[in-house]
Amino acid sequence: MPTRLLTCLFALWLGACASTAPRSSARPTFLLGRFSYPYTRSLLETRLGELGYHVVPKFGPGVEVLVLGDDVVNETGDGLVPVTDLPEYRQAQERGVEMIPLRKLRASLQPLMR
Repeated sequence: MPTRLLTCLFALWLGACASTAPRSSARPTFLLGRFSYPYTRSLLETRLGELGYHVVPKFGPGVEVLVLGDDVVNETGDGLVPVTDLPEYRQAQERGVEMIPLRKLRASLQPLMR
């Protein structure tokens, strides 16, 4: 369980957490899937950046954390593809990348959003 991330996210929403990690030590993080209001991709990128995580645009060998969003729309636009079926998810599993489902972040942040 990513305890440090959840703890800082709680504190950040309360306005009490600021990252002291130098930019060079930021953990490369990839957002996989769909992200929608109120937890948009841009909001997550900003908040994670403030906590010492660097959101990268592509999944690659250096990624240490994978935040799992909602299922993605398929190529024909008439259905959804589970994030667990995406190649990046399988590669992350093979590499032992830390994975954080967005639903866990949502559940943690929900009381603070009221």
